[in-house]
Amino acid sequence: MGYEKTIICLANSRKNSGRCVAGIELFPDGTAAWVRPVSSRPGGELSDHDRRYKNGSDSRVLDKIRIQFREPRPHAFQPENHLIDENYHWERVGAASADEIAKLVENVPSPLWVDGHSTYHGCNDKIPLNLCTGFASSLRLIRPKKTTIWVGTESGYQGAPGKRRVRALFEWSGMTYKLQVTDPQAEAKYLAGADGSYDLANAILCVSLGVLFEGHSFKLVAAIIAT
Repeated sequence: MGYEKTIICLANSRKNSGRCVAGIELFPDGTAAWVRPVSSRPGGELSDHDRRYKNGSDSRVLDKIRIQFREPRPHAFQPENHLIDENYHWERVGAASADEIAKLVENVPSPLWVDGHSTYHGCNDKIPLNLCTGFASSLRLIRPKKTTIWVGTESGYQGAPGKRRVRALFEWSGMTYKLQVTDPQAEAKYLAGADGSYDLANAILCVSLGVLFEGHSFKLVAAIIAT
């Protein structure tokens, strides 16, 4: 039997040929839980059609969205996944205020899952599969004191041509992170400019553990929410 959930959308990032949407569901008792709507595709990514409203507009970060689901669909280290019911349009029921978002940000910094493993261009940005266990959630909402956006060309994997990428450099819980940004709006904004570094003060970051690639899950900045 199906069910519905209303979430505050906190990520609408690129994933394979579609998007990865995630948000937080609030309960009457004041508690909250992460929810990641997924499709039945092998990678779980959502198509444009999956995440549109009835009027044809696209779901966006900070929207409050009512979604119909078929069943929970936890996957490996992503326990918050739920399979959408494709027979229903998503419904926008409002927008989250700055105060509402501020209340969802983590108050006590703690490491982003497991540290100590980095790609060539990143820092603390990947986790080996054998260490991807016991996580309560694969999503975090944090506000570092300062985030530096880095834009530049990175060498490709196993000799592939290099590509310009956007990364977020920040400190959290005494650790340094340099994570790839998969927020399409942020990517478009910074890739349209010159290579270099751009400082952001008090930006809220939605950090996600992505699906496995070459035996690792990669930490990604799925959304940058300016405050």
